[in-house]
Amino acid sequence: MPNGSITSYLCRVWRVGSKNREENNLHHATDACVIAAIDQNVIQKISRLNKYFELFKYSAEDEVVDKVTGEISSRADFEQTFEDIEPWKDFGKEVRKRTAHYESPIELHNELIGLENYDEDFRNRTTPIFVSRMPKRSGKGNINKETIRSPKIVKGYVDSKEKPVIARKQRIRLTSVDLKTLYDSPVRETDPALYEILRARLNEFDNKPEKAFGDPSNPVYKPTKNGSRGNIVRSIKVYDTQNSKSGFLINEGKAFVNNGDTIRLDVFKRKNYKGEFEYYFSPIYAHMLNAKKVEILPTPNGRSAAEKKPILIKFAMKMVRFLRLKKMDLLSNFRCIQMIMHGFMQGIRLLRVITLNTV
Repeated sequence: MPNGSITSYLCRVWRVGSKNREENNLHHATDACVIAAIDQNVIQKISRLNKYFELFKYSAEDEVVDKVTGEISSRADFEQTFEDIEPWKDFGKEVRKRTAHYESPIELHNELIGLENYDEDFRNRTTPIFVSRMPKRSGKGNINKETIRSPKIVKGYVDSKEKPVIARKQRIRLTSVDLKTLYDSPVRETDPALYEILRARLNEFDNKPEKAFGDPSNPVYKPTKNGSRGNIVRSIKVYDTQNSKSGFLINEGKAFVNNGDTIRLDVFKRKNYKGEFEYYFSPIYAHMLNAKKVEILPTPNGRSAAEKKPILIKFAMKMVRFLRLKKMDLLSNFRCIQMIMHGFMQGIRLLRVITLNTV
């Protein structure tokens, strides 16, 4: 195995390799080509070439006498050794062209025109170098977040834009509750009296929860029916949408936890219903490494795998009844085919998350 100084020296002699090695990873391919071309004969030629460099460095003569050995060296021998050190003709030129970055194979095909080792058929079958990296299939990290939540989803919850979102109830301290969070909390409906007390306190302190509820000498008491002071209120339940977006069930479905650390991000490429390639990204979490199949919640429309199957079956039965009612010939009715394909793709989209998150 040649050392780094030899490969670096030959890269300069053959004029291959990029000056900026951090630009991309193609310099590894250049190094591999140089190392593969080095044998004992090349190393001897390097030694002879260095000797010629020293002899003709400060001389313009065609012949120079070595003062140590008395050997006469000619400039023609020096130039011939310089040419012979290449493994084959245009080696350096070929390596430079093959290890360059190209946006398409056509660019590479055009660059290879004129090289003796490439006939037209071989040149048109040559493709640019594709840089691949070994996937990280193992990793360390937390399986899930520490907080264990209720698996129940708040039905019919919509956000500020009137869009349905998945939300779960979560208890947080008053020092984290502002007017917006308070308004979206269940307290507004379940305990209106407490809601008004909290809202008035926040308005008094310019909607700053730390100042409104952070003073231990001025706590908030839960109102009672007889008007007396109840227990001190230190936390309330709120609708949590941020931490309800992704996680999984534990304890036989009796609890919900958020995903732990992300180990890697898998990228999938496949054709859509238009025949065009699309890319899909699927995060792989720590708890998924040794699992055969894991469903990450929430899935589209918040439905689980068990809920999706009857939906697709119901849709298929509706389509069959529709076609029988209309007595349509699929081969002659383009709009009907379009509708069927659209419905089919809706079903595929419902199953996409489970497919992509299967390890």
